[in-house]
Amino acid sequence: MDRLVPTKLDGIASCVLLKTANGSATLFAIAEGEGLGEHAASHEALIVVVEGEADVEIQGDSHVVRGDETIRLPAAAPHAVRALTDLRFFLILLHA
Repeated sequence: MDRLVPTKLDGIASCVLLKTANGSATLFAIAEGEGLGEHAASHEALIVVVEGEADVEIQGDSHVVRGDETIRLPAAAPHAVRALTDLRFFLILLHA
């Protein structure tokens, strides 16, 4: 996994692993204290935390998600992700 995103984190890095008509899988690495600002997607998604700890805000509700945990992002729901520690996660978008 370290070959796809930096070993030493400084900001945000991502690598698209799969993209099809039915969805996509992207690996993100985010340094502690950094994050993805509030946005929404037209499709459902899953965040699968591989390493670290994230604060995932969904429609104003905060959820702490840790390594080996998954959280569902409903379609069209405003959400944001902030790294509480150095963080690596898969974002799986479900188009079908």
